[in-house]
Amino acid sequence: MDMRLRAFMNSIRTLGCLAAVSCWVCVASIVSAAESEQVSVQSAEKAQSSEDRFFADCPRGQRVILHDEQSPVDMHSVLYTTLGLLELEVVRVADWLIDLLWPGPGPTPFRKSMRGVRGQFSKLPHWTPVRRLGELVDALQLPELSISDATATYSLAGGGERGPAGGILHRADRLIDWTQHVTGDINRAGGWILGQTQGLIPWAMPERLVDGTQWLVIRTFNTVSIMATRAIDQGINSVEMTTEGFLNIAYRRPHRELTVFLRLPTSVYRAHELWFLEHNTRVIIGTPEAFAQTTHARLGHGRRRVIPDDWPNIELAKVDHLVVMLSPALMQRAPEFLHGYVVPAAWVLGE
Repeated sequence: MDMRLRAFMNSIRTLGCLAAVSCWVCVASIVSAAESEQVSVQSAEKAQSSEDRFFADCPRGQRVILHDEQSPVDMHSVLYTTLGLLELEVVRVADWLIDLLWPGPGPTPFRKSMRGVRGQFSKLPHWTPVRRLGELVDALQLPELSISDATATYSLAGGGERGPAGGILHRADRLIDWTQHVTGDINRAGGWILGQTQGLIPWAMPERLVDGTQWLVIRTFNTVSIMATRAIDQGINSVEMTTEGFLNIAYRRPHRELTVFLRLPTSVYRAHELWFLEHNTRVIIGTPEAFAQTTHARLGHGRRRVIPDDWPNIELAKVDHLVVMLSPALMQRAPEFLHGYVVPAAWVLGE
């Protein structure tokens, strides 16, 4: 019994030691990772500050951007926002204004009144005069009446099989349908009085002609509306692009975007030294320490290089790496082998 107890206690001690060691290793790993991350952040900030210092004296023009779909002042956004506001139903806006003054849930009196009238109207007998009265109210589209209906013939309010159903034109189309229904009722009633089962005028061609004309007018109007909308959109794009180009005539890309750095081992530089000598008027060659102590403005903003008087002479036998500064246009004509040595500016200027 004592032997089993001792063995059990030893097992407990062993497990405790393993747990303590595991906890210590986890804590040490977390601390080490945090320190490494902090060092990396500090190094990145230092490199970024060195890059900012290098390009600090360079011209910094801001490009004017007119077409920005995310901007509320974009011409497209202003146009579509205005059209959207004009599409708001008058009844809905009136309810909103009353709801603002009412504590708690809004009463929406106008819409509730209209729903109440519709509910009571649906309980009336389904006689022909009652149905025609309901069709007349539906044709007028009073609940969908918006501000834009008073100034335009096209609106997105409502809808149906024929497409957008708001606006004066579509109200007129529905009123014509209502008129056809009423005249048809009168025609059938007159025929019933005279004993003619097909009505006073049995010929259905006038009604079909009116329906065809309505369909053609609606389709033509919708097509023309879509074409006009696209033309307006393209016109706005043209105006924005033209104005943007005019405002950015004097804009030049930041020198930070027009500068390429190569970090070359000395052996690679020697292998391509003839190419560098051929373009020696457009490249700056130096050590990382020399670049870290100067600025882009001192080395020349344009294509022509400017070597400062205090620029150190390079002794290839005493350095392991060289830094070459050139333009992206010249880099495109450089030997393909050199493209693998392009490095970010912060890697060079942060040393």
